[in-house]
Amino acid sequence: MVQLISTILERGVSTGHFRRDVDPLDFYVTLVGMGYYIASNRYTISVFAGRDYAEYPEREKMSEMHLAMLEAYLRSTP
Repeated sequence: MVQLISTILERGVSTGHFRRDVDPLDFYVTLVGMGYYIASNRYTISVFAGRDYAEYPEREKMSEMHLAMLEAYLRSTP
């Protein structure tokens, strides 16, 4: 998986879309962690925050936010 991400990052760097200093393993751990936290803690979050991340609209909203955060991190600066 890390090799695949490394290849994708290299491709993004070569096209000028991604910055050069992204570590593939760090990126993978971050990517997995973002999704895992919401999934593994959805019941606890539901109790203390009153929001059910198991419901589609909430999952969709979090997915969009995660993608925006990851894209902002990867984006090459002009």
